[in-house]
Amino acid sequence: MIALLLKVIVSFFAVMNPIGNIPIFISLTNGYSQQQKKRTARKAAIVSSHFLLSCFTIQARLLPNSVKGD
Repeated sequence: MIALLLKVIVSFFAVMNPIGNIPIFISLTNGYSQQQKKRTARKAAIVSSHFLLSCFTIQARLLPNSVKGD
């Protein structure tokens, strides 16, 4: 169970590519004050976390119904 959770977390980290998205964030927030950049980064983290949790919740409800075990 822990191994599966670790695989899921690592795969989401790879898909979201936070290090590769840093230049995009910098270019989109060019001209923002330091406080505005922090607020924008915090808001983006909260929104993406809620989105991922929603996806996990939906998948957790749908997956057990679609998997036929022995």
